[in-house]
Amino acid sequence: WPSMLPWPLRLPIDHVLSRGHLVVTDFSAGPEIDSDHFPVIAEIGWRD
Repeated sequence: WPSMLPWPLRLPIDHVLSRGHLVVTDFSAGPEIDSDHFPVIAEIGWRD
């Protein structure tokens, strides 16, 4: 989904998936870079 579209057409569609002993503790879209997608920044930790 192109990152250069105006809001509300620029919807976040990327996901971070985990399973087993891993869990996603935080995620966000990174800054616009020379790409048609924003980077996804995720923090992943161990499930208790």
